[in-house]
Amino acid sequence: MYSVAEEKDFFGIAGIDEKSVKFSLLSTAVDYEGVQAFVYGAPDTDEGSIERAPDPDRVKELFQWMFSQDKDGKTPLGESRNIIKLSRIMMNEEALKSLRTGATVEQAYLLTTGVGEDFDALCIQVQRELREANSIVADVENTETREELVSSIFRQARQLEAAMRT
Repeated sequence: MYSVAEEKDFFGIAGIDEKSVKFSLLSTAVDYEGVQAFVYGAPDTDEGSIERAPDPDRVKELFQWMFSQDKDGKTPLGESRNIIKLSRIMMNEEALKSLRTGATVEQAYLLTTGVGEDFDALCIQVQRELREANSIVADVENTETREELVSSIFRQARQLEAAMRT
């Protein structure tokens, strides 16, 4: 991908050159199935070294999302941890269309199934942490601050429950 971009003079995208492209970020991105399928037409296989040519138009889009910067120096991708979101967007036609027409990575990601998986993981994590808190509550001094914190957690849990029932 980098070679294609370099040969095309980084597609003439303002601010993108050999110094601004973070190769480690690019190599991380290409490890994701969605990025591979988007750029190469299919994810990598374990069937030996098959030469695959990246689609230059899609490499250009990827470079725009990962490396072009706005006036504040921010890229559409944002943080490197958003690569997984970008990968999931690339595997979803509706989300990809949304990103192409100006939605942010966060907005487009909401159109994927990944947001549901993230929600499930968060709920499991919260449940695990609440079990841990319940197991030690008898050994903790009761303070006004702790009571307020527990009340806030309870209210938020009720709001979440109400939202799920609507």
